[in-house]
Amino acid sequence: MRRALPLLLAIAAFLVAALLWIGSSRTGSHAFDRGSASNTSPSGLSLAYAYLGHRPGQRVSMLTTPLGSRALPNNAVVLRVQEGTPDHKRPEIDDEDSSEGSAPLRESLLTSSEEEFVRGGGRLVLASGEPGGSIKVRNDAGKVAVRVFPLWSGLDTLSLPEPRGWSPRSLPLGMHTLFAGDGEAVVARQEIGAGDVIAVSVPELFENRNIATGHHLAFLADIAGGRPVYFDEVVHGMAADNGALSLLTEWRLGPLLVLLLAAALLTLWRNSRRAGPADDEDRDTRSDAIDLVASLGALYGRSMSSAESIVLYHAALERSVAAQSGLRGEALHRRVAELTHDLTPSPAGRKLPAHAFHRQLTIINDAFRTLERSARGGHDAKHR
Repeated sequence: MRRALPLLLAIAAFLVAALLWIGSSRTGSHAFDRGSASNTSPSGLSLAYAYLGHRPGQRVSMLTTPLGSRALPNNAVVLRVQEGTPDHKRPEIDDEDSSEGSAPLRESLLTSSEEEFVRGGGRLVLASGEPGGSIKVRNDAGKVAVRVFPLWSGLDTLSLPEPRGWSPRSLPLGMHTLFAGDGEAVVARQEIGAGDVIAVSVPELFENRNIATGHHLAFLADIAGGRPVYFDEVVHGMAADNGALSLLTEWRLGPLLVLLLAAALLTLWRNSRRAGPADDEDRDTRSDAIDLVASLGALYGRSMSSAESIVLYHAALERSVAAQSGLRGEALHRRVAELTHDLTPSPAGRKLPAHAFHRQLTIINDAFRTLERSARGGHDAKHR
C-alpha cells in the first residue's frame, strides 16, 4: 500500500488540477451557446431570464428535456432562441430538384411533439434567423419594425439590431405577420388548436446586449403574458442527462481518467500479490530499552571489572538514599548499611568471583527495591 501511495496522490493532484482548469477556463461566454439563458456574455439570454424571474407572479424555468418528454402546464410558453436551422427542419431536396433557382420544399416548422404541445394550449416562440422550411430570409427589413396586427395594443414599434426579415409570401399557411419592417415579416404568428406559434426573425432582440433597448423588454413581457415561461436549453446542448462524465468526455479527459484508474487498480492488485518466497514472519519483538540495556552491559563488561561495577553500583545507591532521605555523613552510611545488610564492596582492583559478584549485585538490587517501596509509600501517605 505504501508503494501505491505516490500514484494515488498523483491521481488526486491531477483531478484537482483538471477541475481547477475547467472551472477557470470555461467562462460564461464559452461554456454556453449563444442564445442560452445560462450565457452571461453579450450574446446570452441571462438578463431576459432574470427579468422575467423578477416579475411578480411570473414562473421561469429552464427546459432541459426535449419538448413532449416532460409534462408542462397547458398554458406554458417555451422560448427557443438559436442560430441556424434545426436538423429536423432542414428541407430535403432531391438531386433532380437541386438545380439553381429551385424552391425548397414547404414543410411544417414543428415536429409532432411540438405541435401536440401547441394544440394543447401552449405557446412556442421560435426566434431564429433561419427557421427552415420554405421561409425565405431577407436582409432589408430596416432598423424599425412596426406593428401591423392588433395583438399587443401597448407596443407599436420594435428596433431591430439586425435588418433581417422574412418574405411574407413564404410564410407557412395560416401564419400572419405581427410586426413588419420595410414590407418584410419580422414577427409572425400562427394559431394551432388552443395555442399558437410565434416566429421571430431577429433573435438578437432577446440578447443581453439589446434586451434593455428598443421596447424589447416590453415585447418579452407581452410574449410571456404572465404564463409559465421555459427557456429551451436542449437546443444548446444542456440536456438533463449531461453529467460530469459528459463534461469530461467533451474536454477529452475521459479516456485519460479511465487510463489512470486502470493503472491505479493494476498497481493495487500488483502490490497485493506476493512475488517470490514469503518474508520471514519471526520478527524480533523486543523493545529498544532491552537492546539498550544489553548494549550498556556489554560496554561495562569490556571497560571495567566486575568489582569496579559493584563499587559504582553501590555508590549510585548511596546517592539515591541521600537524595530521598536528605541524610549526610555517618547517618547516610548507617542507612545504606541497613539496606545492604552491612555489605562492604570488594576493592576495585581485586578480582571478584562470579558467585560473589551475583550475591552483591542481588543485595544492592534488593536495596533499590526497598528504597523504591518506601518512596512510594511516603507518596501515598502524603496524599491520604
